[in-house]
Amino acid sequence: MKPLRFSDSFTYLKSKINKNFICGCLAKFKALEKSRQIIVLAIALAVLWLFIGLFFSPTSRMDSLEVNPAKVIYVESLADDKIKFITFHATAEAEKKVKLIAPNKGVVFEIKVNKGDHIKKHQELAAVSPVDYYLILSAAENQVRELEEAIGSEEIISRKLAADLTRARGELDKARHYSKNMVIRSPINGRVEASEVSLGDMVNHGQELFLVVDSEQIKCKIFLSRAEYSQLKNDAEAKIIDSSGTHHSAKVRFMSKAASRKNLSYEVEVVFDNQDEKIREGEAVDVLLSGAGLRAHKLPLAALVINDDGELGLMIYNHEDSKAYFKKVQVIDQDNQNIWVSDLDEKANVIIMGQSSIENGAKVVAKIK
Repeated sequence: MKPLRFSDSFTYLKSKINKNFICGCLAKFKALEKSRQIIVLAIALAVLWLFIGLFFSPTSRMDSLEVNPAKVIYVESLADDKIKFITFHATAEAEKKVKLIAPNKGVVFEIKVNKGDHIKKHQELAAVSPVDYYLILSAAENQVRELEEAIGSEEIISRKLAADLTRARGELDKARHYSKNMVIRSPINGRVEASEVSLGDMVNHGQELFLVVDSEQIKCKIFLSRAEYSQLKNDAEAKIIDSSGTHHSAKVRFMSKAASRKNLSYEVEVVFDNQDEKIREGEAVDVLLSGAGLRAHKLPLAALVINDDGELGLMIYNHEDSKAYFKKVQVIDQDNQNIWVSDLDEKANVIIMGQSSIENGAKVVAKIK
């Protein structure tokens, strides 16, 4: 008989213990009441189910499934030269605007226009009767007549009488010219924007009677810092945006070369032909001035996306790995439908449809538009 080795003895002992343990458990189970047997079986099944779930969890099964990549449409965009515009706020001012004042003290005895009327150059607006006009004119006429009669009766005209007559005739001319100033006329074409008098009002010399505005040409004055001024082109283009968002082509008429001593700013004046009165005097507008040119891409406005960090950008399609990547960009101009962006390569595959539903680095099925 062969002696038992240690390993064989250990295996034999282990099998006996397992057999005795199982037999003991079964004996105890059979000795239990039927209701308790059911509880024990339920607990055993629950432990078995938990054990199976740990090794064959739904997460493990989901990881083995392949997710279908999103379908997107992209365009092959090429960079082009684009002028960058700098925006400034300004107030529209009429190029021609005059205040009509009373030429002398008197009474308003006639008004020929109303507020809001369009008038022509030299058109009569009102008439003012000087209080002392008739006294001045009558006195000047009487003095001239007396001197002429005195000179007529003299055989030899003295130098004094001749000088007095010359002076009296000058005073008469002044009095007659004084009467012409009673009529208030407009020096420009325009629109009566303000009327400060009524019929029968007593007015003083220099008192404002009417404000006439010619809005056929609008000007806007803006004041730039040194940094803003340095960004402008020498032949800067200009646009004016009115309150409705409409763009109007304008031109830069004046750019100061020296900074103001008061606030160290540079004055720029922009003018706009406003014959149809699209912009009103005193209206708040935005003035766009062209800066240095940039290389930019023109793309649909809807192509823009915002990433999780709140950054504005685009989704770029990469041919090599068929994935979409977020690219932060800078919008330098836009209209109702398109945008111009910088910070992209000269050529870029920009996703324009389906980009809002994919994450950075996601695999996509791309189709070119």
